[in-house]
Amino acid sequence: ADLLASKGKSVVVIELLEKVGQNITPTVRAMLLARLKEQKVGVITGAVLDHWGHQGAAIRKKDGSVFCFEGIENVVTAVGSQPNRLSKMLHDPAVVWKRVGDSEKPRDLLECVSEAAELAMTL
Repeated sequence: ADLLASKGKSVVVIELLEKVGQNITPTVRAMLLARLKEQKVGVITGAVLDHWGHQGAAIRKKDGSVFCFEGIENVVTAVGSQPNRLSKMLHDPAVVWKRVGDSEKPRDLLECVSEAAELAMTL
């Protein structure tokens, strides 16, 4: 999100948990959140990506409410350390998607971050 926003992209972070960046140190978290706020990155907590396709994206909150976004160019998801079934949500053949990090296979943090950064540079 930080890299995409710094490139002038409009970014919204969708976080499953109620707090963004729970697993990073408080100092780093504070600096990152300040940067995201400065770059006008939106944050929606307690939500999941329900669907993404050529028409846009649908975000579902834990309370069942759904938010729809149109004109989505890129979606970056962080879904934990277990391989996921995100590909089942992406039914639109016009949508190009890539899996990185632990969604491909379990790896260490450096490999995951490096792979994600390389992909982000192509967006």
